[in-house]
Amino acid sequence: MRILALVLVSALVGCAGENHVAPAGARAAVVTVDGTARLRVTFEMSRDDGAGLKVVREYQVLRAHDVGGPFEPFAHSKVEIVSKQVRARGKTRSVATRLRSVDDTSALPGRTYVYQVWALAEREVGSASQAGAFSGSVVTRPVALPGAAGPSPEGPRGVANAAAAAPEGDDGRHVDVSFEISPDDGGGSRPVDGYVVLRATKKSGPYIPFVEDGAPAGALEEPVDPSASEDRVRYLVGLLGSNARIDPADLPAKRALVRSGQLRDPGDEEGRPEPLAASLAGVILDEVAGSRPPDPAASRRRTVTDTVARDGPFHYRIYTVPARGDAVRVQVRRPARPAASWVSIDKLNMAILLGAAFLLTLVLVQRASRSGHQMFIRRIAGIDALEEAVGRATEMGRPILYVPGIDEIQNIQTIASLLILGRVSELVARYDSQIRVPCCIPIVATVAEEVVRQGFYNAGRPDQHRPQNIQWISSEQFAFCAGTNGIMLRDRPATNVFLGRFFAESLILAETGYVNKAIQIGGTAEITQLPFFIAACDYAIIGEELFAISAYMTREPKLLGSLKAADWIKAGVLLIVTAAALGGLLAWTAAPLSGPTALVVEWALRLVGFLAPGT
Repeated sequence: MRILALVLVSALVGCAGENHVAPAGARAAVVTVDGTARLRVTFEMSRDDGAGLKVVREYQVLRAHDVGGPFEPFAHSKVEIVSKQVRARGKTRSVATRLRSVDDTSALPGRTYVYQVWALAEREVGSASQAGAFSGSVVTRPVALPGAAGPSPEGPRGVANAAAAAPEGDDGRHVDVSFEISPDDGGGSRPVDGYVVLRATKKSGPYIPFVEDGAPAGALEEPVDPSASEDRVRYLVGLLGSNARIDPADLPAKRALVRSGQLRDPGDEEGRPEPLAASLAGVILDEVAGSRPPDPAASRRRTVTDTVARDGPFHYRIYTVPARGDAVRVQVRRPARPAASWVSIDKLNMAILLGAAFLLTLVLVQRASRSGHQMFIRRIAGIDALEEAVGRATEMGRPILYVPGIDEIQNIQTIASLLILGRVSELVARYDSQIRVPCCIPIVATVAEEVVRQGFYNAGRPDQHRPQNIQWISSEQFAFCAGTNGIMLRDRPATNVFLGRFFAESLILAETGYVNKAIQIGGTAEITQLPFFIAACDYAIIGEELFAISAYMTREPKLLGSLKAADWIKAGVLLIVTAAALGGLLAWTAAPLSGPTALVVEWALRLVGFLAPGT
């Protein structure tokens, strides 16, 4: 029985851990929409969509004429939510279900079709057999669109010069697939609905969808031309193509042209195919942006970035999807492998920024070494009052309580607090007083004991140090809080110093010290706890002041130089952000700029684009 129970439990655990990303219950049927018969594919969402460990980014449906494939993309509308009517309290309302549907708008009468449904996970990189962000498929039964089978419409020509390669300066997890769009994209009797790229680990397939960096697979809506991003008005997709799509960033310029009578209202502003996009592109490029149109060859080049596993090779197929009929397939001749570079071009901006920050820090540290006492640091009232608070405790014959937070030793707030503890211990030793240091973490207590010992030694009174005053109480948050409160109520310290990382115990500690009428200095970088210290303590150390205190008290050149460098870096970032915000506002909302103003705006936008690519 025990063995049987063990096997049963193992089976249940195995079932609980299996992959449920694949959608279920896919089926196809003939429906009538606005008097026109079409095929509708209905399926149930993935079990992980909204309730699982994997994030389902989108669903894609492929089509074939036979169960054995090959399954290829087709022109269809977006995935729709299937709702049901529910009657409650005498009222009927629509409730969304976990069913989704897709209408096949390109199916031909008299033809039989089979569909595959894919759920694409968010940036899931699998093994060589999986090769990317996808999860299993569901094949439905064949279904035919009624009507007499006529001749197949002549489809558009496929893409040209397709290639796949690892991008330069990459981290070894991406493959760029580039090609020139179909010659029929942009006019003629064979319209193109779009392009879709599929991937496989073997040339024979199966070819699957994948999630592209920043966009669904096959959403090729941006020209590769690098100069396009530098214009104040973005280039329209396709530029001179009748199937171009309106970019939301171009809507203000388009509305201005409509109001001025230079262009009649195209009507659609939702990013869908716009018949007048060709003329709109010419007007915007020539009369609004004042920039030169890009190279025609570059404007017809497209690229897709595929996030893959570190192995390979990977094979790709590019489909030109027509408005009706079957997609036109082009096989990328050579497979591609991801390759990691010694230097990542995408991280060049960070390398330059870090290098500049490092040089600035070195310069200011050298300057502090020569004249550190002359460097200005804003006065911190809580630290200025520390000597007075220690003197008051000495006069009253009571100890000083110092709590270095409740976090681990590796936390930056704990490290800053221990640095301050050394200076406070030295001050306490000079006044011939005593300090109590309760700790929540054992290793923090060990380090604090050595820090206090060194402080007494620096003051020339090592014999006055009492190791039993530095004690570990408990690693449990509120047990530590209760123990520290007991120390305050029994020993009644005249001065309480709370510096470090605190959570819910901050107000409890500060309230107890307030009741004892002790002078209290509290500080933390936790924004949620600062109000409690401000309300219950005499002096509050707010945010980054906690990290500046060590430089403020010691005047150590390295600390002073680092503090000044951080201030200059923050000032520079604030200046850049402000200039970019003003420049972007002028570039997108005001009239075309010229002269020095336009030059300043252009350089501000370029600088922000370099510091934060993609903004």
